[in-house]
Amino acid sequence: MKRLLTKIALLAAPYALYLSIPFWVLVGTGEFRFNIDEIVGRAVRGTPQMIGFRFNESAYKCLKLKTLSQLPRRDVVALGSSRVLQFRDKMFAPKGFYNAGYTITSVPQFLAFVSSLPEEKLPKTLIVGLDQWMFNKNADALDRAPAKVDFSKFEQMDFVSVFNASDKIYKKVFDGSLSLSDVGTTGAAVCGKGPGAVTLATVGFNACANKTGFLNDGSMHYGGQIGKLVAGDKSADDYQFRNTLKKIEKGDTKFSHGDRINPEAVRQLRPFLDFCRTKNIHVVAFLPPFSDTAYRAMLGSGKFAYLDQLTPALAPVFQEYGYEFYDFSSVSRAGSTDLEAIDGFHGSESVYLNMLIRMLEAGSSLNGVCDLQALRESAEHKKNRYLVYDMY
Repeated sequence: MKRLLTKIALLAAPYALYLSIPFWVLVGTGEFRFNIDEIVGRAVRGTPQMIGFRFNESAYKCLKLKTLSQLPRRDVVALGSSRVLQFRDKMFAPKGFYNAGYTITSVPQFLAFVSSLPEEKLPKTLIVGLDQWMFNKNADALDRAPAKVDFSKFEQMDFVSVFNASDKIYKKVFDGSLSLSDVGTTGAAVCGKGPGAVTLATVGFNACANKTGFLNDGSMHYGGQIGKLVAGDKSADDYQFRNTLKKIEKGDTKFSHGDRINPEAVRQLRPFLDFCRTKNIHVVAFLPPFSDTAYRAMLGSGKFAYLDQLTPALAPVFQEYGYEFYDFSSVSRAGSTDLEAIDGFHGSESVYLNMLIRMLEAGSSLNGVCDLQALRESAEHKKNRYLVYDMY
């Protein structure tokens, strides 16, 4: 028996050694066995932080719901996928906004999320990002069953997850983007320079390795990606939209080809809009921007005919409820260019500021919580072509 145990130990030793660094990194960055209540508590108290998980994004839905449930009631909440994340609290009245993006992947989930909130925390206005592929049956095959999403639950990483993440962690260590000397049990980063510099808590591998993560207002900061794009670094994600263009050509996942809009997706908007009307929530809906290059490629391929059907099908529905609807399907419709796109289907903070300005100029009800002149001045004094504001 002793010899058997010895052999097992010898066989296991190389695996244990291989996993030791990834495990140490995940513990040190706070991605392994994090305390979600501590994260929510810092957000509610206003303690600067950046939360960027890489291997356990399942926690984000719960994190956003719990934070919004514990904050004082927000006047305006942005709700959708990652394509609403560039709306910032600084664009709205003080302490009047929260970004609940990265929670919605399908039309029925809008109702599932808002109905999970305590009634006293429901916002006055919802800014709703409607991803174009939500209305393509080939990308999201809806049925008539209600959405089964529990926004209150998530899973912590286990050792299998550590093993699956190990090669990506070693790659970051060896390419120099993650320094082991910077990994500790209490991660921190410095935001800004000089007397106004702010030290913020960092939790998660993405926050530590890529300087990317959620801020207290729920928005996403793409620090590492923006740094590479500004420097013209070809290793930036989706550089010159090459990965997005490949997906468009192949009809991959979200970019599945589609000839017709899915009427079931339009139908399943109505219970959500009925709920909002009952709760006196005003809805400002929009189609989020692709880069002009990506959008032209989709239209030019002739394989995405459903895109041209979206506004004629959706605008009358929102008009019927007395709500707002805007089509910003390409960055140029927001008054921006591809030089302000984070990748092929994410606009930057600059794009979303321009988008908001155009909503206000069109007479949006958001004029009641935004200062149009201040936003125009912010657009004139951006930090760079992607960023408008400091993190904190």
